[in-house]
Amino acid sequence: MSESNINVIQFGTGNFLRGFIEPLFQKLKDDALWEPKIALVQSTNSNSIKRLEETNFNYPLWLAGLKDGNEINEELQINVIRQGIKLPDQQNDFFKLAESNDLEFVISNVTEAGFKLETEKDYPTFPNSFPARLTHFLYRRFEFFKGDNTKGLYFLPCELIKNNGDKLREMILEQSKIWGLSEEFEVWVIDSNLFYNTLVDRIITGLPSNSTLEKYGPNSKFHPSRVQGEPYFFFGIEERKGSHQETILHHPALPITFTESLTPFSLRKVRILNGAHIAMVALGLPHVIKTVSEFMNNKELFAFLKEMILLEVIPILPLPKQELEEYMLEIFDRFRNPFIEHKLNSIALNSIAKLSPRILASIRDYYDQTQALPEKLTEVFTLTVQRYMKNPESIQDTEQIKQIFSEARAIKNPEDQAEFLLGHPELWSFGLSYLKGLKSKLSARIG
Repeated sequence: MSESNINVIQFGTGNFLRGFIEPLFQKLKDDALWEPKIALVQSTNSNSIKRLEETNFNYPLWLAGLKDGNEINEELQINVIRQGIKLPDQQNDFFKLAESNDLEFVISNVTEAGFKLETEKDYPTFPNSFPARLTHFLYRRFEFFKGDNTKGLYFLPCELIKNNGDKLREMILEQSKIWGLSEEFEVWVIDSNLFYNTLVDRIITGLPSNSTLEKYGPNSKFHPSRVQGEPYFFFGIEERKGSHQETILHHPALPITFTESLTPFSLRKVRILNGAHIAMVALGLPHVIKTVSEFMNNKELFAFLKEMILLEVIPILPLPKQELEEYMLEIFDRFRNPFIEHKLNSIALNSIAKLSPRILASIRDYYDQTQALPEKLTEVFTLTVQRYMKNPESIQDTEQIKQIFSEARAIKNPEDQAEFLLGHPELWSFGLSYLKGLKSKLSARIG
C-alpha cells in the first residue's frame, strides 16, 4: 500500500544508496531537522525489498576505517525508509506516489548500465527503462496537479556519469517527444523541476562476512540487511549561478559540498579511484584474488597499479600533480582499510559500461597527447574484454551485453572478434577505431 506522505523516492535498493544517502536523511531525523520518509523502488530481480520488509525497512550501517588519522568503528541505525515498491508488479503504488503533496526529492543509482533510454512501447504501456519510467511518473504528476509549478521535484542522480542531472533531464525530454506528450509538460519539466549534477564517493561493501563482523564489529549480532562502509564521505552537488534553491540538503549539519563545477572532483575520482577498481578486477580475478585489501597486499600487482596511475593517469589530468598524488595516496589508505572486505566480484558488476569513463577515457586522452597507447591501461582494458570472452558464466551484466559477447564468441577469427567488439556502438561511449594498435592488442589477448 502506498503512503501519501512519502517525501523521498529512491530508485535503487542496493548497498550503495543505503550506505550513502540514507545516513544523510537519518542525521536530519536524529537532529530533529526534518522527517524523511523514503520509498524504495526496485526494478531488478533481487530480494532486497523482501529482505528489508522483514525488519520493517530498518537496518544497521557499520562504518569502520580511518578518518583524519583516527580509527572509526561505529554502527548507525537507519529507520527512515517507509515503503518498498517492486516494479513492474506494483505500478499502482508507484504512480500513487506521483500524487503526493509531500514528495520533494528523487534519488537514483541504477548504475551506468540502467541510466539510458531503451526502445519502449507506446504510452501509456508501462515502460522498461529507468528514464522512461521516470518520464511516465512525472507526466502522471503533471496531470494530477494540473501543471502546478510548485509541484516540481529535486532530482539527485547518483550514477557515476558526467553531468548526470543534465543527462537525466535530456532523456526525460527525449522520451516525452518519442511518446508525443504535450509541450506544456516539457516546459513544466524544465521550469518546475531541478536536476542536479552530482558526484558521490564512499566505499560501501554490503553485508559483511560473519568472520569480519565477529572480529571487528561493534555489534556481532547478525542482521540480514546490514550494510558496511567506510567513514570517508564525499557528496558533491553542482549548483550553477542563478540556479540556487534552498532545500533541507543545504543545512550546514550535512557534509555536502555545493560547488559551481564538479569537474575537478569528478575527474580525479573516476580516473583514479574508480579506474583503480576496474584495474583490480582485471588483474586480481585471474590471480584468484577476492578482495581489494588482498590485492593491495600483493606487491607485484600493487606496483602495477601504482605505476599505471602515476605514469598513465595523473599526467593527463588537468589538475596539479602534487594534489593528484596526494589524492592517490589517500585512496590507497582507503583501499587498505582492514575493516572492509570489498569483494572484487561486487566491483565487477556491469564492467563493460564502466570501462568507457574509467579506463577508455584515460586511454583516449593519453593517446591524444602522446600518439601512443598507454601500456598498463591497455592491458586492463584487454584483460576485461578477455574475461567476458573466455568466462561467460562469470559475467554479471545486462542481457544485451551478454548477447553481444555471445555473438562475438561465434566469430572464429580473433582479429574479426576484436574488430566486431571495438566497433560495436552499444559497448563504448565513443569511437575506438582511431586508436592505432588497440585492435592488435585485443586480438592477441582474446586469441
